[in-house]
Amino acid sequence: MDDELKNKGNADIQNALSEFEASSDAVPAQSNTAAASVPTQTQTTQKKEVAGISFETDSYAGFKYVKQSDTPKIITMVKNYSGGIIKEDKHAEYVLFAIIVLIALISLFLVFRDSIHIGSTKLTPEQRLEIEQLNYMMTQRPSN
Repeated sequence: MDDELKNKGNADIQNALSEFEASSDAVPAQSNTAAASVPTQTQTTQKKEVAGISFETDSYAGFKYVKQSDTPKIITMVKNYSGGIIKEDKHAEYVLFAIIVLIALISLFLVFRDSIHIGSTKLTPEQRLEIEQLNYMMTQRPSN
């Protein structure tokens, strides 16, 4: 019984394919000159044939969802969390750039803080003695 269904199905498929080929060959070409000068999608798409089967390669291009926008999500997030202060994309970009610069400066400070001694220099005992002598001499000088 399965063989009968397979053979009958194959015959039906073959009949349908032959009817489709006959109907696709019978479609008349467009005689309108204005329409002939504008290329249609089937004319512009690249077709590849593999063993008698043709594929339109450009017909599977990606598509956007309806709610999808061109604005990056991080800029949308900055605009939403600003409390209405930032209303334009360009301003949100400036805020993000300022945050990046601030983070870079903080990281540079943390990396090089051991090599930068602001106001606290290490003095040798000889240097301390010399500074104390200079201070003593400055305070003992009589003023005229």
